[in-house]
Amino acid sequence: MYTSRFRLDKQISIEKALAYATQTVNELSLRDVFMIGLAIYIGEGSKVPGIIRVSNSDPRIIKFSIIWFKKCFGLSNENFHVRIHAYPDTDQILSLNFWQTELGLTESSFLAFSIDKRMGKNTAKAGSLPHGTAHLTVVSNGQKEFGILLHRKILATMDRILNSGISLMVE
Repeated sequence: MYTSRFRLDKQISIEKALAYATQTVNELSLRDVFMIGLAIYIGEGSKVPGIIRVSNSDPRIIKFSIIWFKKCFGLSNENFHVRIHAYPDTDQILSLNFWQTELGLTESSFLAFSIDKRMGKNTAKAGSLPHGTAHLTVVSNGQKEFGILLHRKILATMDRILNSGISLMVE
């Protein structure tokens, strides 16, 4: 009795959440894409000077980042390298195929795997990231606008947004 009631409540809650999302999120404008991409970068992007990189295990985050870089900054597939951070139990061939398919990038965009071989790691989470984590890096290919200037633009915009948000909260 309790279990079936719990499942029904859960299903109703899921349906309400989906209805809310459908009602709330319409077609995204270019500005929406820019702001979402920036938010992803704030959370998942490199803040190291000169390195433009987004890392995540969710292919949708990496794929959205690729779209963001292309639509908002004019990059192309030739400006992306991906390094897969994996674990000893990761099947590298399956992982590479997974990320290539999900991201729509060719094998030439992928660098050698980085295998985490740290000793004493908790084995309870073994297999929880079967495809590892993708680290999407922007390479300028000699184009100054896609190098340090792009990184400075991203960081300056992050600062502008974050400082504006903080001032709004104070008012």
